[in-house]
Amino acid sequence: MNYIVLDLEWNQALPGAKRVMDPVCLVGEIVQIGAVKLDGERNLLDRFDTLVRPAYYTKIQSHVRELTGLEEARLRKAPRFPEALDQFLDWCGEGFSFVVWGGNDLRILRDNLQLHGLDEEWLPACYDLQKIYGRQFEEERRAYSLPAAAERLQLFTEGQDFHDAGNDAYYTALILQRVDWTQAMAEAEEPEPAEGGAMLREVFRGYPVRDAVWQDRAVTRTRCPVCKRRLAQTAWVPQPGRKWIILGTCKEHGGFFVRVRLSRDGPGWSAVRLTYSATEENRAYYQDRAGKRKQKKRARKAL
Repeated sequence: MNYIVLDLEWNQALPGAKRVMDPVCLVGEIVQIGAVKLDGERNLLDRFDTLVRPAYYTKIQSHVRELTGLEEARLRKAPRFPEALDQFLDWCGEGFSFVVWGGNDLRILRDNLQLHGLDEEWLPACYDLQKIYGRQFEEERRAYSLPAAAERLQLFTEGQDFHDAGNDAYYTALILQRVDWTQAMAEAEEPEPAEGGAMLREVFRGYPVRDAVWQDRAVTRTRCPVCKRRLAQTAWVPQPGRKWIILGTCKEHGGFFVRVRLSRDGPGWSAVRLTYSATEENRAYYQDRAGKRKQKKRARKAL
């Protein structure tokens, strides 16, 4: 089993321009894929780096240009996302897990797969190294930036600046080599199960504050993606990254795994609800998270 340390750079809609809303609310369109391959002992094996030509957000936002140094002229010569993804997956090979710094890259990758109507079933388990680093090296409970972590561990290499997907993947790989991985796996929650394509994707918008989302029964009461009848559902259980999950059951069409993800939408909030077929893996994942939540509640009551 290899580890693929993945980092992405993406462009966004220009200020005042319309954001792509169908088939996905596109927060960012990928313009660079960087990755480092490590073996099971976390030895560096290979590096991957490609620019990606955007199809929708073709004008580079000023802050993206400042951070990455990317220009439209360079991107026009790059492969489109489907071709770049094929190259990346060929390079990844068989049997791997993702390691990322923070949760944004995986969310952006999922959105871009849906944007192009591409399969999501290949997505592997994914580990968030930002959280592992924070537990092992820092006492403050906050999300540390990759540059801050690399500086703390004295990993900066001359000529390899940050906010380049290839370089950021390389720095993340160096941090991966420095953490106690055995301890990390013992302490970490089970990686989020990779889901195939959602049977039903629904978007809810126009909430002035985050709590307003959970006051809307249209969001919290789920329905069968086949017959549209109400599902008999479990309690909502939180995940990292403004996500919540449930298991639902339809008498006629069986079990489902449902995830709601909240995100900023201009001055307000929006929610995306994805409904998948229930599998042994995502059922176990839900039960594990629900059990840990109950344990935390009992521990608080005991104090």
